[in-house]
Amino acid sequence: MKTALGILGIAIFMALAGAGLFQASAGWSGFLGYSSMTAWAKGKRYPSPDEWSLAKRHLENARSFDRANPKVLEDLAFVYKWQVRYDFPTGSAGLAYLQQALDLFRQSARLRPVSARTWSTIASTKSQLVQLDDEFFRAIDNAARLGPWEPEVQIALANIGFIHWYSLPTPTQATLQRVMQRGLKRQDEELFNFATRAMRLDVLCAAPDARRSKFAVRCR
Repeated sequence: MKTALGILGIAIFMALAGAGLFQASAGWSGFLGYSSMTAWAKGKRYPSPDEWSLAKRHLENARSFDRANPKVLEDLAFVYKWQVRYDFPTGSAGLAYLQQALDLFRQSARLRPVSARTWSTIASTKSQLVQLDDEFFRAIDNAARLGPWEPEVQIALANIGFIHWYSLPTPTQATLQRVMQRGLKRQDEELFNFATRAMRLDVLCAAPDARRSKFAVRCR
């Protein structure tokens, strides 16, 4: 009896140790992939082909260890987006990378549907693909509803609005007007910069609080 219990205890210990090693491997691979992207962003540069492939391999390894981890899925999606250097890629490779990123963001949203950032990245990726469909409008609505005071979400949604304003239905325009109104309280400089680049100052300057910003000198 004691021998059987001892063998059972050893088996349980080995299983737990194996599970711990499994999780540690997933975490380490995910960290290596994420830290690579952080370095690229900090240096404001695009990775070399070798750097990109290595980061992608790390995150694919992490996903193979833990397929239900929404962060790993999103990090891998962002790696694919790093290969796209322009807002609206025309080459087949760029479009394929964006579509792959979109599929990964969708998987993450199914696992973590309350993440405003995930929905905003779905919307921004579909914006780049010029897929202005029901999923696009739903992603905007979800992001605005779930992250009304998240700066990164506000800026992403406002930029989408500036780019596609006259292609958006009235309810979506109304949602983005509320986003811009909130964003003007703390991110007015970024909003004016995005609106200027998109040549949509008319949209931003129509917001009730826009004229209170020191950057409102750009309004006509």
